[in-house]
Order: sequence, then structure tokens, then C-alpha cells
Amino acid sequence: EEPIEIGDATQPEILEHAGVHHAAAVVVSIPDPSISRTVISQCRMIAPEVPVLVRARYSLFANTLREAGADTV
Repeated sequence: EEPIEIGDATQPEILEHAGVHHAAAVVVSIPDPSISRTVISQCRMIAPEVPVLVRARYSLFANTLREAGADTV
């Protein structure tokens, strides 16, 4: 069983509380690409070594999310 945290990941305090520094990975499943970019940015600032996997609602956003720092889209 793996622990799961739910919260507003655009807020760095939430990511820190969730233990993003020690996470095996971060999964972003928000359908809004601008919010996803914000979450990716927060993750990269707090824990740049943690893999970030992001869901893109449409494939046309895939490159934008990769450019924002997502490891996998």
C-alpha cells in the first residue's frame, strides 16, 4: 500500500507537506494545461530530481508540458 496525498499542488506548502522531496514520482492528472504547468514548475523548484508524469487532455499540449519540465506526458 502506497500513501497518497490530495491537495492543491499549485501551492508549494502542499507539495512539501505531501513529501514531494521523498516521492518516487509525482502524477499530475489535472486537465487544464496552464495549471499543470504551474504544478510542474512547483515540483521542479522543490524537488528537481523527482520524476513528473503529466496527463494531457489533448495531444496538442504534450510538447508544452514537456517544455515545462514534465518527464512523461
